[in-house]
Amino acid sequence: MKKVLTAMTIVLAAVAILAAAGCKKQEGAAGDPNSGKKTYRIAVIPKGTTHIFWKSIHAGAIKAQQELKAAGIDV
Repeated sequence: MKKVLTAMTIVLAAVAILAAAGCKKQEGAAGDPNSGKKTYRIAVIPKGTTHIFWKSIHAGAIKAQQELKAAGIDV
C-alpha cells in the first residue's frame, strides 16, 4: 500500500510540474509595438447583408468599436 501511495504522489507531482510549465506567459518581440497590449476584434457573421436587421447589427458592431476605442481599448 505504501508503494502505491508513493507512486501516486510521484505521478501527481509530475502532472503538477507539467501543468505549471504549460502556463508560462509568452512575451512579445522587443520591436513589437503591441507588446503587452491586448487588441480585440468584434466578429459578426450575418446571414445576409441587405436586410435591415443585419444592417442594424453591423451598425451596432461599428458603434461598439468606436465606444471601446474612446475608452482606450484597441479594437
